[in-house]
Amino acid sequence: MSGPLPAEAVALLWQLGLSLGAGLGIALLACRLQRRLPWSAALPGFWWMMLAMVVLPTALARFLPGGWTAPVEAWEWGDAGATGEALPLLPGDAPLPTPTPDWGLVEALLACWLGGLAFSALRRVSGHLRLRRLLAECNALPAAHLPGPRSQRLARALVRRRITLLACPAPVSPFACRGRIVLPTPLLGRLDDDQCWLLLRHEATHLRLRDPFWHALLAAVVATHWFHPGVRLIADRLRLATELRCDARALGRRKYMRRAYAEAYLEALRMSATRALPCPAAAFSPQDQGHHKMRIGHILSSPAPAGKHRITALTALALTAAAALTAAQAAGVGPATPTDAASPEFRGPVIPGKISSQFGVSRPQLSTQPHRGVDLIAPRGTPVHAAADGVVLTAEAPFSEAPRYGSVVIVDHGGGWRTLYAHLDTIDVRRGESVRAGQSIGGLGSTGQATGPHVHLEVHRDGERVDPAKVIPQLVGAR
Repeated sequence: MSGPLPAEAVALLWQLGLSLGAGLGIALLACRLQRRLPWSAALPGFWWMMLAMVVLPTALARFLPGGWTAPVEAWEWGDAGATGEALPLLPGDAPLPTPTPDWGLVEALLACWLGGLAFSALRRVSGHLRLRRLLAECNALPAAHLPGPRSQRLARALVRRRITLLACPAPVSPFACRGRIVLPTPLLGRLDDDQCWLLLRHEATHLRLRDPFWHALLAAVVATHWFHPGVRLIADRLRLATELRCDARALGRRKYMRRAYAEAYLEALRMSATRALPCPAAAFSPQDQGHHKMRIGHILSSPAPAGKHRITALTALALTAAAALTAAQAAGVGPATPTDAASPEFRGPVIPGKISSQFGVSRPQLSTQPHRGVDLIAPRGTPVHAAADGVVLTAEAPFSEAPRYGSVVIVDHGGGWRTLYAHLDTIDVRRGESVRAGQSIGGLGSTGQATGPHVHLEVHRDGERVDPAKVIPQLVGAR
């Protein structure tokens, strides 16, 4: 069906646009803030907080009541209800053809996201297989094979903590994963005792802080948000922050070792430049030049650590921004309308007149189908009143979806409830207008295919027709 997008598509586009725009803005702002606050670069918690601000609002918005309702134009009449049957029917007629809502946009976006997710998962599996093949090439590394006594003592301490040391013949970057520290044999021959000791401390810090687990979680977030440049940018900074933190803890207060550590870093870069490491939690993984410069700068002169008041202020600011983004995302979802919502406050009379045909009666002279509503008769022009408060969804003369209904008004009462008034002579309301129970919505008539002046009244709940006499206390009043 051409025309306005379905409400679900409108909400999806709203959330996607807001998430991409706000997320990229947060990522760029955080990078700019990092230049003003150098200590934040080595604080993974800062970047996890930025990532949560980008990712969580979209997920949390689904659990909050929305404050913005999709425009009435988004809810085209003729959408299938719970039974899958078209709603606009003439009394006693077979169902009319139901226009199919245009779900092409939603389906295309979903297919695109699934394709990107599958590609990301395939890359992840490929990296995991490469890592397994690399580990299969490794051999146990005895502490005695390390350059000097300091690194050997640390190696024996790590073994007592059930951390396995492995030697890899390939020129890869040193890395730690699943209780193992892998050191390339070509690099060990180029390091002195202090440099090897610092490198082991760096990798042991990764394991102690469970960085391999957090990197795997980060990879999953990036895979599900592969389309989001802000998420990828924050993820890169988060990985860098993890390395900077381990660098700082490996050095501690040993300022005299900084130059030696920087030289070991450069040596590892030269050795592993031609072979990318499939493990994310690595000491010297290939990154862009900016990351290398930042790491060397932090190794040679570490910035002062952040004070508690700074971290507290940033956390409060991040929580406020996340709450605002969540509210904005929830606004795009629209208010929840559960199917088991309570019935609106129906009241009558709809017209002063009489009932000429009840709901569900068999009329073989007209059709084999039972009557789908009630017919109320009165003189032409008699005011027809809304049965409950609501919003006008349709006010057409004639009704485009079923011209034989003549002039039609459809009112949405919320909670899945709607009322339809057909064969009107005049219409007193407009589409999108709010109406109150008892308000005149038009005059009774015989437009469309009708044998005489009357109003055909239907009540729908979640797409199913119900007997109007069972929900409206008084259908007709005295004339």
